[in-house]
Amino acid sequence: MLKIFNNDKTTAKDEVVLMIFVAICFLIGVAGIIWQYNTSTTVFGVLCIVTGVMFIPSIVWRLHENYKENK
Repeated sequence: MLKIFNNDKTTAKDEVVLMIFVAICFLIGVAGIIWQYNTSTTVFGVLCIVTGVMFIPSIVWRLHENYKENK
């Protein structure tokens, strides 16, 4: 696996799922903004992007905490 998952392999699955969720939110958001079928599609796209951005600090925190030695 990746080097970022060296210390705590039990959370590796959670981190990957969280990264995939953020990527899907960005893709749906960008597609909604580009498509712009109506106003609600654009608003939904913006909300998906905001949701993805909101989870980025949690990814960074989980990866940062993964480097610490388990006690």
